[in-house]
Amino acid sequence: MDGEKVTIEKLLNNGFGLARNKEGRVMFVPDALPGEVFLVVKTVKRKGVIWADQTERLEQSPIREETFPCGHFPSCGGCRMLHVRSESEMDLKISFLKDVLSRIGKINDPQILPETFAMINSRIRGKFHVGQDGTLGFKGPRAENIISIEQCSVIPEAVTAMLPQLKAFVKEVHFIGDLYFATEATGQKPVWEFRGSLPQGLHPKKAFAQFNYDGGFLYKDSTGRERFRKGYPMVRHQWNGLRAQLSPSSFFQSNPASWPVFLRQVKAFVEEHKLKNVWDVHAGVGFLSSGVQCRGLYCSEPDKTAFSELKRLFGHNKRYSLHLGSAESLLGNDIFPLKKMDGAILDPPRAGLSDKLRNWLKEDGPPWLLYFSCDMASFSRDLADLNPSYQLHSPILAMNLNPGTLRLETGCVLKKMV
Repeated sequence: MDGEKVTIEKLLNNGFGLARNKEGRVMFVPDALPGEVFLVVKTVKRKGVIWADQTERLEQSPIREETFPCGHFPSCGGCRMLHVRSESEMDLKISFLKDVLSRIGKINDPQILPETFAMINSRIRGKFHVGQDGTLGFKGPRAENIISIEQCSVIPEAVTAMLPQLKAFVKEVHFIGDLYFATEATGQKPVWEFRGSLPQGLHPKKAFAQFNYDGGFLYKDSTGRERFRKGYPMVRHQWNGLRAQLSPSSFFQSNPASWPVFLRQVKAFVEEHKLKNVWDVHAGVGFLSSGVQCRGLYCSEPDKTAFSELKRLFGHNKRYSLHLGSAESLLGNDIFPLKKMDGAILDPPRAGLSDKLRNWLKEDGPPWLLYFSCDMASFSRDLADLNPSYQLHSPILAMNLNPGTLRLETGCVLKKMV
């Protein structure tokens, strides 16, 4: 077989191995591990990057796993690291965290504390996709197609058990869109949120009368408008003495085993630095806020559904001041006494902090920040931009919340430099 031999230099945080062709140009190789040698038979070029499209592995890494707990690997884009031995996965993730921190964050050899969790049934919320042809499943590695899912190791068994029924239903009514799920912390009692479109002329009530399910579910059209519900389409969770009610599409940390770790970090942040007034910048429904004990806690949240639950949980407590709106909408006005803040908790979306918020932090931000991130690249970019106004005060906590996937949650404390 003709082709070009390449050696994998490192694994990137997008799940592809990095190699160089004979001209020295970077090439991305799928299903590859550091040190392996591949014969690349065919390549494609997208957005100026060379991708190996047809390969044969010639030399294998000792950390490669030969048997997988899921028959959909590697076609499914969810668990992209099942080809790595479990005992080596965390080391590999830390290596590409350090790589991203060095390249983007300009932070060399940071101290990193690993925290890992079990893989099986570790994710109690998620989202399936339903394509034009009725295929229900997860997107592939390049998000170009939907892979039909029969079983999944990381989601609760109660969700997997309903897949045949769900597949039959979405095909019968020609539903197209996304299907959110969430369960109790034990993985039981799934609730569902269908968000997408039905054929023109088919009334939601008539369509969903065919979905025979005793639990709660709702349907929202593609604009997000609720059109139908049955039962109680919310899950109840308990953390830090609070009882929260969340919809399937609400954001919350998907692995219940990680909740005590996050709350421990919040508690230590407030206590060790003797903080009196703290701004929970991306408060959500108040999960992180529940771990704060100080004189004044200020919470901002732009999502109306999340804010409604935030208000239900904390609206009666005089220590809490709540604002429906983005963090950016608070800058430059007097809704919150931002100049009195001595600490802030940051838990931004995958894209990281906005330019406006970063600029405010550098100029007028509080002395201490606790920053959680679900994306290594945006995390590194934010640290680079905040420097030298803020510098790392603690080791970076690397949390492998969903083993088998590329995801790695990070957390750190940043100190304002005078």
